[in-house]
Amino acid sequence: MGNRDNTRRLRPIWNVIIANNQGWTCRRCQKPIRPGEPYDLGHAADADPSRTHETHDVEPEHPFCNRSAGSKARNKLGKLNPSRDW
Repeated sequence: MGNRDNTRRLRPIWNVIIANNQGWTCRRCQKPIRPGEPYDLGHAADADPSRTHETHDVEPEHPFCNRSAGSKARNKLGKLNPSRDW
């Protein structure tokens, strides 16, 4: 199962969890995600190095928080030395 399919499967589950708990705390900024507020499902391993990078290990994050983390990760990869000279 691809990551996108997995996210589609997990989103309804997280919608119920957020609604039943009157919200969720974004793990990146520690601010609340309220029921009905847009959110992304971000990989826990990106926020907490002690966790594994499994496709099912995702939690709600604010879209800005999630996408900022993705940009930072991409920028780190871009600073690595290329495998060969072009």
